[in-house]
Amino acid sequence: MDPSYFPEGAEQVRIKYITADNKEKEWYHSFFYSNIIYYDKLHYSLVTKEKWFWYISPNLLELNDRPARIKEIRVYGFGWVFTGQVADVNIIAN
Repeated sequence: MDPSYFPEGAEQVRIKYITADNKEKEWYHSFFYSNIIYYDKLHYSLVTKEKWFWYISPNLLELNDRPARIKEIRVYGFGWVFTGQVADVNIIAN
């Protein structure tokens, strides 16, 4: 991954947040189904084409730069020639 470019994954979840020391950070995860061998498994998941699946993110409060305030949540597609769907998106706080 080149930090100067947006990551590419057919379906993508991105959360921008502010830390306790007022720094803007982001967490993202993308999903793809093409035949890629080497990919960043922390930020990408290989899925089966045309099959629904469940994804539960890691607990964002366990990140090194944990969120104090969520600024933006985006669920969108990014890439070339794909069809995707997302359903039942939840954010749970305690």
